[in-house]
Amino acid sequence: MRKRKILIIEDEQDLAEVNKYILQRAGYEIFVACDGKEGIEKFEEIKPDLVLLDIALPKIDGFEVLRILRNNYPEQQVPIIVFTVSILINDSLRARKLGATDYIVKTSDPKELLRKIENVLPEEYDDS
Repeated sequence: MRKRKILIIEDEQDLAEVNKYILQRAGYEIFVACDGKEGIEKFEEIKPDLVLLDIALPKIDGFEVLRILRNNYPEQQVPIIVFTVSILINDSLRARKLGATDYIVKTSDPKELLRKIENVLPEEYDDS
């Protein structure tokens, strides 16, 4: 059994590092990209089991990253959780329309983030 891979696409380095630490402690293998372009490249390279995606990103915004990942890799139906500061209902609706699996507003409670991830990833993974 291998560790499940999570790609965090987040431009705020401090927040990315905190979430990386929390998720590593929960048993996940974590990769971080600091902008949308790098996020797409890392997605192609590592083939993650889940993506945590911010919306406000440099180079390519999160909505466009989401659209590209869903349109260019339809066979990979990787869960994508939009993880952002935006509380706007229109942003949530737009993200879901583009194929987001879930939408969560950034919070100081890491348990909520872990619950969302555990809800969309299988309990065990066997890559044989």
